[in-house]
Amino acid sequence: MNITKLLSLVMVAMLLSGCVSKKKFEELSGEKDSLGARYAQLKADNQKLDEQLKQCNGLSTRQENDLNSLKAKYDQLEATCAKDATRLSELQVALKQKEIALKEKEDRINSLQNIIAEKDSAANSLVKNLRKALISFQDDELSIEMRQGMVYVSISDKLLYKSGSVTIEPRAVEALGKLASVINKHQDIDIIVEGHTDNVPIKTACMKDNWDLSVSRATAVSRILIWKYEVAPTRITAAGKGEHHPVAENDTQDGRKLNRRTEIILTPKLDELYNLLEKKM
Repeated sequence: MNITKLLSLVMVAMLLSGCVSKKKFEELSGEKDSLGARYAQLKADNQKLDEQLKQCNGLSTRQENDLNSLKAKYDQLEATCAKDATRLSELQVALKQKEIALKEKEDRINSLQNIIAEKDSAANSLVKNLRKALISFQDDELSIEMRQGMVYVSISDKLLYKSGSVTIEPRAVEALGKLASVINKHQDIDIIVEGHTDNVPIKTACMKDNWDLSVSRATAVSRILIWKYEVAPTRITAAGKGEHHPVAENDTQDGRKLNRRTEIILTPKLDELYNLLEKKM
């Protein structure tokens, strides 16, 4: 029962009991109307407050959901950052390892370059000493050059042998002696003796073909160096190339003359290089 109905009943009861004057009744009636209006206003205000409360509850729910969503995103971001930090640390470690490996490669390359420079310097010195020792021989008899870090002493058949022979001429023995005096002072080089011929076929009782002739001439030179001039046999390799490595055309007499030669190839020992190359590059 609302307050307006309650006041109305009280007023009726008082009138019936005859204990209320007309003036008092009017006052009570006015008060009733005022209270009714106040009650209506309070009820309306209460409804507004209920609506506001519902809106606040809805807003609070949305804000709570947003907060939970933000927290989930934050947790995901934090996890991602942790993974990125781990990945970054792994990359930094890998980068450091690569830097160390690169430094090691650079050091090996520098070592190789230093060794090669030393070998080139030694080869240049060897060429200089050989040219000085063999200065009395003509260019068409003997030539000296450096190719790819190796020294080539090319001795023509004109100086070494008579045609088709493997017997070394006395003047060539002299040249080999001067050559041996230099290479015996350079114990850090190996020696390859290669025999070469032109393409004119040869067949004698002792020689089947140019292969035989080139090998025999290479071994003849090697024997002089070893037996007469005491070059260590462990340093010498004798090889026959036959007609298969010409330096000129074989269709002219001059070209064939150039192709008939014995080359003494002096190569620096490359033990230091081989040791470096055996390491992982």
